[in-house]
Amino acid sequence: MRQASKPLTAKVVEYRNEKGPMRNDYTLLPYPYVAINDNTSELRKLKYASNNSKPFKINDEITVFWFSGTLYYWDAFDRGVYKYLPGQIKF
Repeated sequence: MRQASKPLTAKVVEYRNEKGPMRNDYTLLPYPYVAINDNTSELRKLKYASNNSKPFKINDEITVFWFSGTLYYWDAFDRGVYKYLPGQIKF
């Protein structure tokens, strides 16, 4: 997914609690909203959330990429067993 994408630098601005995908209850997940360093002041929702945890601190600089109109965290798949899959290995 990210091999054909260009890495961008973004700054975490805030978290907003929103209903996660495929949830049938009222659980809200904290989604980070970021400002991409491309001279726009618009906040974008980052497709990265987990139960009751905020993996990034406010004002953290992170690497993101666009795929099919959705903004993803660059290192999202470099965790657990996924970091050993071909195409996900860092050199």
